[in-house]
Amino acid sequence: MLRSSVLDLAHRFRLGVEEVIKTGGAPMHIRDYPHGCCGIMCELMGDYLNTLSIGDFHYVCSMKDGASHAWLEVDGLIVDITGDQFPGRPSIYVDKPDVWYKEWEHDTKHLAT
Repeated sequence: MLRSSVLDLAHRFRLGVEEVIKTGGAPMHIRDYPHGCCGIMCELMGDYLNTLSIGDFHYVCSMKDGASHAWLEVDGLIVDITGDQFPGRPSIYVDKPDVWYKEWEHDTKHLAT
């Protein structure tokens, strides 16, 4: 139940971000979405999701081979709306960690605000 609710919300959130970018109303630092936007998107979406009282969404920033990536975690689920900045990754991922996420070393984790 949580997974399907969060998946629907993630799709809606991403569509909203893409619409703002398409209409030219996005700040400069997210105009290349999803590239280089994972941190800010996690904070924004995580803060929003935390207001819905459906779980405690945590911001996670991880490192691998000198690169960083951020996503949200809630009750064992990964919530990632910028995964497609990496080759072969889906644009939206809401599920338990797959092999790809397990390769990343957690650097920072805190409640998204």
